[in-house]
Amino acid sequence: MPWVFFDNMATQRKIVYMIEKYGSIDVTADDFQEKVAKSDIPVLVDWWAPWCGPCRMLAPTMDKLAEEFGGRAKIAKVNCDNEGNFARGHAIHSLPTITIWKSGEEKVRLIGMRTIAEYRRMIEENL
Repeated sequence: MPWVFFDNMATQRKIVYMIEKYGSIDVTADDFQEKVAKSDIPVLVDWWAPWCGPCRMLAPTMDKLAEEFGGRAKIAKVNCDNEGNFARGHAIHSLPTITIWKSGEEKVRLIGMRTIAEYRRMIEENL
């Protein structure tokens, strides 16, 4: 994605808001509490790595879910290559792993690829 610069700070804030509301967000150990654990809406977390073929195949599904559930649930992505210690601290041993977080707690965990219908059901059951 090319970088776009705007002179107007209000426009920049609105674009960041729209990306966070309607698109998937990248999460690190440093901002997990703020973006996931303290979220006022459920968060599906996609634990992935660039070398993981199933993870790459799952990316368009996560983008579609982010679009569908924008404003009602967030889709977050944790790159386990960059956040290895953090992932191990959350007992992530296989990729892809998908977790649902609500009210600061992990509610659901799925390991491996599933259908988009299963991910939708997971999110809807935690709205």
